[in-house]
Amino acid sequence: MKIKKMTASFGVLDKDSLELKDGLNIIRLPNESGKSTWCAFIRAMLYGVDNSERERAGFKPDKVKYLPWNGSLMQGVMDIEYAGGEITLRRLSKSDKLPFRDFAATYTGTGDPVFGLDGINAGEEILGIPRSVFERSCFIGQSALAVTPGPDLERRIAAIVSTGEEDTSYTEADEKLRLRQRRRKFNKFGRIPEVEEEHRQIKEKLRILAEAADERSLLRDKSDRANTIRDEAKKTLEDCMSGKFDEIRLKMSDIRESISEYEKELKCAEENRDELQAMLLKSVFYGRAPEDAGLEASADISAAEAAEKTAARKIPAYFWMVPLVICAVSSILGYFTSLPLYPVGAAGALIAVVMSAASIALSKKAGKAAALKAELLNKYNVRDCKQILDSLEEYKRTYDLWVNAGEVCKAVKTKLKEAEISRFTVENELLEGFDRNSPEAVSAKRKLAEAEASLSAVCEELAASEGRCKATGDPMVLESEIGCIESKLKELTFQYDALDLAINTLREANEEMQNRFSPLLGQRATALLRRITDGKYDELVFDRAYNAAARRSGDVAARDSLFLSEGTLGQIYLALRLAICELALPDKEICPVILDDSLSDSDDERRDRALELLDEISKTRQIILFTCHKY
Repeated sequence: MKIKKMTASFGVLDKDSLELKDGLNIIRLPNESGKSTWCAFIRAMLYGVDNSERERAGFKPDKVKYLPWNGSLMQGVMDIEYAGGEITLRRLSKSDKLPFRDFAATYTGTGDPVFGLDGINAGEEILGIPRSVFERSCFIGQSALAVTPGPDLERRIAAIVSTGEEDTSYTEADEKLRLRQRRRKFNKFGRIPEVEEEHRQIKEKLRILAEAADERSLLRDKSDRANTIRDEAKKTLEDCMSGKFDEIRLKMSDIRESISEYEKELKCAEENRDELQAMLLKSVFYGRAPEDAGLEASADISAAEAAEKTAARKIPAYFWMVPLVICAVSSILGYFTSLPLYPVGAAGALIAVVMSAASIALSKKAGKAAALKAELLNKYNVRDCKQILDSLEEYKRTYDLWVNAGEVCKAVKTKLKEAEISRFTVENELLEGFDRNSPEAVSAKRKLAEAEASLSAVCEELAASEGRCKATGDPMVLESEIGCIESKLKELTFQYDALDLAINTLREANEEMQNRFSPLLGQRATALLRRITDGKYDELVFDRAYNAAARRSGDVAARDSLFLSEGTLGQIYLALRLAICELALPDKEICPVILDDSLSDSDDERRDRALELLDEISKTRQIILFTCHKY
């Protein structure tokens, strides 16, 4: 690809034209005459202007930086030689905010479009490289000789040293793999620590449940022993009973049956009360007595009905037109008959204005009233005031039933308490039948009291332990969850290890690729630098970030770029750029090399040798050098 001619309204360029030839083009222009602007124009014509860039401190995007100084819209034309023919690229702007948005590619001298080229892919289709590679290789801007690594350039290098496919970037792949790995585990964060914490918590719950199970087993054994002692004590006491034992025992059996019936009745009553309370919870009136709810509902209904009446008060739209018509008729008659009817017309107009203002005021008031009514109805989630009354009546019925259910529960509890007292009384009657002076009765009473006290304490501990178990969770559910979590943890750990293996393998592969390409790049850049410096430097070495180290002839070790002069450093990176162009860029459509005063820091001898080198390269590749010096 070669550039033949360019015309630009771009920054300082005001419809300026520039014709180029094959080989080496040296364009000498004074400062502030557009050398850097022409370089940026070439890049913009090929790759467009990024309209998404935003202005920030110390940086202005191209869409702002290169707006034409004459106030016109950004536009440009470029004639190029491409694919054995000549085509013309045009970029126009419809507005300052979207410069170079309109693109056209036609065969030069015709209106026939070039198939496959558009404003987005033109540069990559013509040169065979994306913008980032173009800027890191053959586009050498002012004070930008140094090469920075990038994913696209990595793809080009990978294509040279591996399969030839440009879909691989070590930086991107490594970053994606590490991001996925960090999502699984990064220090104390990630899915693996989260799942491990869940696993620890469930393990702790299972441990608590196991300890509680052992504790309940001991308590049940203790309860069984207390029951055995109590039964033995009761049997001893029964043996000490008088002849009325059978009659009192029968009475005790009836009381126990009554207690059982009362307990069942109490359970049913409490369930009924809880169901009614659940129904009350769903009501909008919950938490208020029926009387308070009725007062609030009545007030809201009155407000809604008043709002409805206010909303209905509207003056007909045509009503205020009558005085307006009278005004018009009076004016017309007064004009044609010369009668003094203008006061009548003015009065009619005034009445029409007053009535129109009144109509507007009533309409606004009616709108506010309608909004108030809607708000009140939405409060109760109903469509009209009747439904509010229905909801209130339903709430009152449910509330009364709930109160009655509570009274029933109190009554049953009272009966149950009375039955317990009766049982206690009968038990005392049984005790009265003992021979209080017999040693057996005294010992049995003591053992019975101790057994019942021990049994009560055990029952309390057992109830507390069961409560803690219920709060902790179901062991079967926890066992199922821990199985799932262990499976998930195993899978995440496997993924983490696999990603770690992939990262290491990718790093080793990239190191191997660099070991294969870097010597080749260093050798070619060394040969070019040797030409420029007349053999003063024998070796160039570049790391993965393209930081340079150079060894002079006769020296043992290479010197880092920080120890070199600006001129030498510029010559090193010029050699590196030219080597990258030769080794990494496609040779189907050879890219031109654009240099923006890249030899300004070189002395006369090295500058002349660099120009000789560029002239030699220009036999196969167009070279465009912008400078303010006379060479």
